[in-house]
Amino acid sequence: MSLNIAICDINPYHLNETLSEVMKFCKSIDVKPTVSTYREHTQLLKDFIKTEFQILITNTHLEKVSGIDLARKINILYPKTRIIFVMEENQFTTDVYTVDHLYSVFRSNISQLSNAMQKYFDSIDNNTNCLSLSFKGKTSIIPFKNIVYIEKSLRKALFYTTQGNYETYRSTEEILGALPNHIFVQCHRAFLVNMLFIKDVNSTEISLYNGHLIPVGRNYLPHVKDALTRIEHVNL
Repeated sequence: MSLNIAICDINPYHLNETLSEVMKFCKSIDVKPTVSTYREHTQLLKDFIKTEFQILITNTHLEKVSGIDLARKINILYPKTRIIFVMEENQFTTDVYTVDHLYSVFRSNISQLSNAMQKYFDSIDNNTNCLSLSFKGKTSIIPFKNIVYIEKSLRKALFYTTQGNYETYRSTEEILGALPNHIFVQCHRAFLVNMLFIKDVNSTEISLYNGHLIPVGRNYLPHVKDALTRIEHVNL
């Protein structure tokens, strides 16, 4: 997953501290971001022209310009960029609420930046072609196209993907709600499958291109066949 992050702070120590927190969080979810750091806003704005930053982390107090005013400008010019404010407690102002931003973090509690980053990744489910899976404190970002099938086992959901296997706690209803229904279909009370990986279907099981076989329930078979017919007419 490509992720471009910009960090802006006039204080070099604080800049490195924020960078360290960002890299620590991204390492925990197996994401390798491209991070650009800035001591002032002029070069940042120039780089925005050539780089699509998904996240801007900025101090509310910058040299020559307010970080809030900078964020307001980014809201207008690059509305897809999510903004995270970092501020000193004695510099808090309600003006931050006049700007569309993802999260605000006090410098004294910079470890909370991980919550802000997590909030960004949680929003990916609804805004991109990826699914975020959290299990035992670790979050992984999986493109829909890489998910081969999902198996429910008691409370756990096991995701079998082209990049490895993952576990999480989600109900079947939650999974169905997060996945695009023109690609995924429930074929059994305990299985959902990415139809792009289906090689063949018979009355009892589905054969996948990777050689795996998964069961198909009698009551689900008509729905699977109908979905496979419809997917042929979908522009993927």
